[in-house]
Amino acid sequence: MLYDKLTLQYEKYPQLAVASSVTELVKKCDVIFISVKPDKVAEVLAECHAALGDNGIQTKLFISIAAGISIKYLTGILGENAAVVRVMPNTPMLVGCGVCALSRGKNVTDNQYCFARTVFSSAGEIIELDEDKMNAVISLTSSSPAYLFELADAMSNAAVIQGFDKAESVRLCAAVFAGAAKMLLESGKTPAELSRMVTSPGGTTRAALDVFEASGFASMIRDAMLACTKRAQELSK
Repeated sequence: MLYDKLTLQYEKYPQLAVASSVTELVKKCDVIFISVKPDKVAEVLAECHAALGDNGIQTKLFISIAAGISIKYLTGILGENAAVVRVMPNTPMLVGCGVCALSRGKNVTDNQYCFARTVFSSAGEIIELDEDKMNAVISLTSSSPAYLFELADAMSNAAVIQGFDKAESVRLCAAVFAGAAKMLLESGKTPAELSRMVTSPGGTTRAALDVFEASGFASMIRDAMLACTKRAQELSK
């Protein structure tokens, strides 16, 4: 069952039943997914608590995908006995190849947690983390698809300058990324070892990597990820 104040969202999910309010949804559902922007979380949780009361809240499982919103903050509004799983997904889940981090609240039963694991593992890989790592993992798994999309865009633009078609270049970048990822997962070698396999002294790859190193590529990636984590911490509640 789905509820959203923006009713246009319903057109995306015609197969789902629609609730007329938060109250109707939380009374009819055993598991409630909090899938709103962080600044709307408090309002939604307050409606949930008003609809269910302390006793009703304890019969439900709440799964939050709101970035930076801690389990402590969620239970502070829902009630200290609320069962909460905090989740940090990523967009490749849309194609069944996602990575999703889960952190389990202390009131979550084994059956409830098994349900959460089953839901998110159906769309990719899951990793279970202590909550103190949930902000940092955003830079590694949740924001990182954008890094690769930016890299693909830059590479394909450079290919266009050299006479290639843009769409073809993007397709080739995607194929290279997929192949490199498969090697990284299956070869048993480190990223540095795999890079050395491609690189010959004085060769073409070495010329490209020299530019990376001169431009501070590794430190740029590090600084970008730390900035991502810092922003997640700033948003944290």
